[in-house]
Amino acid sequence: MPTNRPRISVQLESEALKLACEKYIEDEKIKSMSTLVNYLLVEFMEKKKYYETGLSPKLLK
Repeated sequence: MPTNRPRISVQLESEALKLACEKYIEDEKIKSMSTLVNYLLVEFMEKKKYYETGLSPKLLK
């Protein structure tokens, strides 16, 4: 039985990438690609927790 997980993963990756790029542009502290990638991973994991638990991201912090 097929699941929707791959589609959700792509959606999460796209959203996380968008947020990371916005943060990169706004935050001068991000000066290297590795910092950008780390930020991207954190955003992705936070969004993934939200989708898996159904809780608000604010409640997960």
